[in-house]
Amino acid sequence: MPFATTLIRSWLSGQGAFAASVAIALSAVIVAPAAAKTAVEVCHEFAAHPHDPHKDPAVAGVADADFDGSLSIDACIDAYTATPEDPAIAFQLARSFIQLGDMDQGWSYLIYAAELGNSAAMHLYGQLIEANTDFDPDELGMIYGQSKDLGFTPAEADAARYPAPVVAETTPTPVPGVGGMTPAFDLSRFSRPDLVKAMIDGDVATLRNFKVGVMIEELGISAGLTRYMTGFDTSLSQAFFCPTALPAGVSERIAHFTTMSALGAMPGLLNKESPLPGVLDTIIKDPARGMLNMAAMETELKVVEREGTRDAMLLAEDGCKSPELLAIGKTFEKLLDGIRH
Repeated sequence: MPFATTLIRSWLSGQGAFAASVAIALSAVIVAPAAAKTAVEVCHEFAAHPHDPHKDPAVAGVADADFDGSLSIDACIDAYTATPEDPAIAFQLARSFIQLGDMDQGWSYLIYAAELGNSAAMHLYGQLIEANTDFDPDELGMIYGQSKDLGFTPAEADAARYPAPVVAETTPTPVPGVGGMTPAFDLSRFSRPDLVKAMIDGDVATLRNFKVGVMIEELGISAGLTRYMTGFDTSLSQAFFCPTALPAGVSERIAHFTTMSALGAMPGLLNKESPLPGVLDTIIKDPARGMLNMAAMETELKVVEREGTRDAMLLAEDGCKSPELLAIGKTFEKLLDGIRH
């Protein structure tokens, strides 16, 4: 019983029946203060999204238009420290950071929340990608579609705007069970079936010899392979696909190797007897034509990068532990080991 109530009741104890009734009434009014809310409760109260299936059902959530990250950031930091594997808390912490303009912190917690399966985080991740004009509609469609399928209703409209790519039903072409490829694996659905097969079979020679026909490849620079692998690695490494399927830093290491190859090829550009006689002269003497050639080359490379992105998404649909994807991971390790040496 609170100390103030005890004193009053003691004083009134000898004052008769009326005084006793007053004491009882005061006991009901003077109560102990309510227990302070925990950081988790405050984080849910001020940062939960109304449609997040993972939020505390006891709170209504705060709409984007009314959300103020300054009211939730401290509590969400403490809540995350206490419950780091709670999908809603991770998302709410990310949401708080992003609303306050701290994109570096917000982005990392957003990706983590998505990895934990939070559909609200997936949707916000898609919105941030869409805000960048250079995005892949198919990739965006898969992100919005997964968010919708996991119960985040605001994703329904966005999934309708960017439908996930539909893989045409085909009769699988049986292939030998070499490498990690199962007999029923269908290569015909991929943009670059030759590269997919080489990655599964561990055929590094085919990968190294791949060309898309741009001029710098004639100097031994693996520009086409680099851009395909960049799209493949970037797509597969997304939190919603198979982020641990490939060795870390694949695209960065291949890009570094290509840069070194380009530096090694520079003397050839100045040599009139090189595979590309007078390339540098053309760029210098006719800049307009040179720029057109460079723009055409970049277009070709961008196309093959998109193909790598799409092929990775199709492989992810088969499962992150499929024999084919496990085999591709080993091929990437072999490819990187060759680049190092």
